[in-house]
Amino acid sequence: MRFPQLNLSQLPPIKERICEAYGKDVADSSSLLAVMRTNKGYVGCATPLKVAANGNYTPNVDSRLFWEDIPYGLVIIKNLAELMGDMPVPTVCHMIRWHQQYMGKEYLTADGVSEPL
Repeated sequence: MRFPQLNLSQLPPIKERICEAYGKDVADSSSLLAVMRTNKGYVGCATPLKVAANGNYTPNVDSRLFWEDIPYGLVIIKNLAELMGDMPVPTVCHMIRWHQQYMGKEYLTADGVSEPL
Protein backbone atom coordinates (compact mmCIF):
# COMPACT_ATOMS: atom_id res chain seq x y z
CA MET A 1 0.00 0.00 0.00
CA ARG A 2 1.43 3.35 -1.03
CA PHE A 3 -0.17 5.32 1.82
CA PRO A 4 -0.16 3.18 4.96
CA GLN A 5 -1.06 6.21 7.08
CA LEU A 6 -4.35 6.61 5.20
CA ASN A 7 -7.05 5.50 7.63
CA LEU A 8 -10.27 4.52 5.89
CA SER A 9 -11.71 2.62 8.85
CA GLN A 10 -14.59 5.10 9.21
CA LEU A 11 -15.61 4.52 5.60
CA PRO A 12 -18.23 1.77 5.34
CA PRO A 13 -17.96 -0.80 2.55
CA ILE A 14 -19.79 0.35 -0.59
CA LYS A 15 -22.33 -2.49 -0.43
CA GLU A 16 -23.24 -1.58 3.15
CA ARG A 17 -23.42 2.10 2.30
CA ILE A 18 -25.75 1.56 -0.67
CA CYS A 19 -28.03 -0.74 1.33
CA GLU A 20 -28.22 1.82 4.14
CA ALA A 21 -28.93 4.70 1.77
CA TYR A 22 -31.52 2.92 -0.40
CA GLY A 23 -33.10 0.64 2.23
CA LYS A 24 -36.00 -1.44 0.88
CA ASP A 25 -35.24 -0.31 -2.68
CA VAL A 26 -32.50 -2.97 -2.66
CA ALA A 27 -34.25 -6.29 -3.29
CA ASP A 28 -31.18 -8.54 -2.91
CA SER A 29 -28.29 -7.60 -0.63
CA SER A 30 -26.42 -10.91 -0.88
CA SER A 31 -23.52 -9.41 -2.87
CA LEU A 32 -22.42 -6.07 -4.27
CA LEU A 33 -23.39 -7.24 -7.77
CA ALA A 34 -26.87 -8.21 -6.52
CA VAL A 35 -27.23 -4.84 -4.77
CA MET A 36 -26.32 -2.98 -7.96
CA ARG A 37 -28.64 -5.11 -10.10
CA THR A 38 -31.68 -5.01 -7.80
CA ASN A 39 -31.57 -1.43 -6.49
CA LYS A 40 -34.82 0.24 -7.62
CA GLY A 41 -33.08 3.58 -7.12
CA TYR A 42 -30.91 2.86 -10.15
CA VAL A 43 -33.80 2.02 -12.50
CA GLY A 44 -33.79 4.42 -15.40
CA CYS A 45 -30.21 5.59 -14.82
CA ALA A 46 -29.26 5.28 -18.45
CA THR A 47 -26.95 7.58 -20.37
CA PRO A 48 -28.98 10.70 -21.22
CA LEU A 49 -29.44 11.11 -24.97
CA LYS A 50 -30.44 13.90 -27.33
CA VAL A 51 -31.46 13.91 -30.96
CA ALA A 52 -28.64 14.95 -33.29
CA ALA A 53 -29.12 17.01 -36.46
CA ASN A 54 -29.23 13.82 -38.56
CA GLY A 55 -32.05 12.40 -36.41
CA ASN A 56 -29.86 9.86 -34.62
CA TYR A 57 -29.40 9.82 -30.88
CA THR A 58 -26.15 10.95 -29.30
CA PRO A 59 -25.08 11.19 -25.64
CA ASN A 60 -26.21 14.42 -23.99
CA VAL A 61 -22.83 15.65 -22.76
CA ASP A 62 -24.48 18.62 -21.04
CA SER A 63 -26.18 16.32 -18.52
CA ARG A 64 -25.33 15.96 -14.86
CA LEU A 65 -24.16 12.39 -15.51
CA PHE A 66 -21.17 13.64 -17.46
CA TRP A 67 -20.20 16.67 -15.39
CA GLU A 68 -20.85 15.28 -11.89
CA ASP A 69 -20.90 11.49 -11.90
CA ILE A 70 -17.76 11.05 -13.97
CA PRO A 71 -15.27 13.48 -12.34
CA TYR A 72 -16.73 13.26 -8.83
CA GLY A 73 -17.68 9.59 -8.94
CA LEU A 74 -15.76 7.30 -11.25
CA VAL A 75 -12.56 9.36 -11.32
CA ILE A 76 -12.54 9.43 -7.50
CA ILE A 77 -13.05 5.66 -7.40
CA LYS A 78 -10.14 5.20 -9.83
CA ASN A 79 -7.92 7.47 -7.75
CA LEU A 80 -8.82 5.61 -4.54
CA ALA A 81 -7.89 2.35 -6.27
CA GLU A 82 -4.49 3.85 -7.12
CA LEU A 83 -4.00 4.92 -3.51
CA MET A 84 -4.81 1.39 -2.38
CA GLY A 85 -1.81 0.05 -4.29
CA ASP A 86 -2.90 0.15 -7.91
CA MET A 87 -5.93 -2.06 -7.42
CA PRO A 88 -7.23 -2.82 -10.94
CA VAL A 89 -10.64 -1.36 -11.79
CA PRO A 90 -10.97 -2.12 -15.52
CA THR A 91 -14.71 -1.44 -15.80
CA VAL A 92 -14.35 1.93 -14.07
CA CYS A 93 -11.48 2.80 -16.43
CA HIS A 94 -13.53 1.72 -19.44
CA MET A 95 -16.45 3.92 -18.37
CA ILE A 96 -14.19 6.93 -17.73
CA ARG A 97 -12.60 6.58 -21.17
CA TRP A 98 -15.96 6.12 -22.88
CA HIS A 99 -17.49 9.21 -21.26
CA GLN A 100 -14.42 11.46 -21.57
CA GLN A 101 -14.37 11.06 -25.36
CA TYR A 102 -17.66 12.98 -25.46
CA MET A 103 -16.64 15.51 -22.80
CA GLY A 104 -13.49 16.89 -24.39
CA LYS A 105 -11.64 15.97 -21.18
CA GLU A 106 -8.93 13.47 -20.38
CA TYR A 107 -9.27 12.13 -16.85
CA LEU A 108 -7.57 8.88 -17.79
CA THR A 109 -4.97 8.45 -20.52
CA ALA A 110 -4.89 5.51 -22.91
CA ASP A 111 -2.16 3.87 -20.82
CA GLY A 112 -4.24 4.16 -17.63
CA VAL A 113 -2.56 7.16 -16.02
CA SER A 114 -4.99 9.43 -14.14
CA GLU A 115 -4.76 13.09 -15.00
CA PRO A 116 -5.29 15.70 -12.27
CA LEU A 117 -8.77 17.21 -12.08
